[in-house]
Amino acid sequence: MRKIAAALAVVTGAFILTNASPAHAWPSGCTAWKNIDTNEAKAKCTGGTGHVRALAYCTANPKTGLGGYVYGPWVTPKKYTSVAECPSTGAKYIVAAGYERANW
Repeated sequence: MRKIAAALAVVTGAFILTNASPAHAWPSGCTAWKNIDTNEAKAKCTGGTGHVRALAYCTANPKTGLGGYVYGPWVTPKKYTSVAECPSTGAKYIVAAGYERANW
């Protein structure tokens, strides 16, 4: 009986050691804001790991609000700010700002 218990303990310990992997956490403390003077959306996270990017909803006519999304580059939290800028022609007015997170 002791041999079986010892063998199970060794097998269980080996399984845990060989299957351990680092944890992947989402970015945390994220905020997004828009700057109507520059028609940009910015996003930044203060903690966690992974990546974050800014989203800007841009329109050609702020009265109707019809437009589309512009995406900023993926950046790592804590160090960098992602910036999504509306194009200088067409849908050049920013309506809203947001962000996307990824845990890779």
